[in-house]
Amino acid sequence: TGRFVEKKGLIYALMAFKAVREKFKCFEFRIIGSGPCQNEIETYIRDNNIQDFVRLLGFLSYEEYLEEMQGADIFIHPSVEARDGGSEGGAPTTILEAQASGMPVLSTYHADIPNIVVPGKSALLSKERDVSGLVENITFLLENQHKWREMGEAGRAFVEQYHDIRNEVKHLEAHYAMLIGVGSEVTC
Repeated sequence: TGRFVEKKGLIYALMAFKAVREKFKCFEFRIIGSGPCQNEIETYIRDNNIQDFVRLLGFLSYEEYLEEMQGADIFIHPSVEARDGGSEGGAPTTILEAQASGMPVLSTYHADIPNIVVPGKSALLSKERDVSGLVENITFLLENQHKWREMGEAGRAFVEQYHDIRNEVKHLEAHYAMLIGVGSEVTC
């Protein structure tokens, strides 16, 4: 899920799923989004003859996106630093939403991603642009489907503990209160 730009690493996910398809036949890779790299993505799919298991769903409304997420088993978001230096610059919200929905996550050691998942418990991470690492992680999850629920529960618990808006508002308000208190004691 995301904009079709280099930093999302979609091309590496396609490469990995192409390799995994040689061993596993019963899966579909569904991709939500569109963007500047659309032609490159479509060309890769066509040139590698993988359109039988890759579905480009295009841009979806938020409600449609959530519905798609509910029907998915695994979420992949293999972010990379783009050649122009572009990066996620933080934590992709879609990874938090995937964990909140109870899905195992496959991603990369990029930007803040390792800080918004529980590596090895809610998510399996690989290095950026590491297609073989992605293949290994996808293969592990496909061979160990009994782990999906456990990983999904770990992700959900992590999001509830550290990213629940009700808790975050309290922390933010306390921080503002501290700043106001500090600011009121300052004299010129």
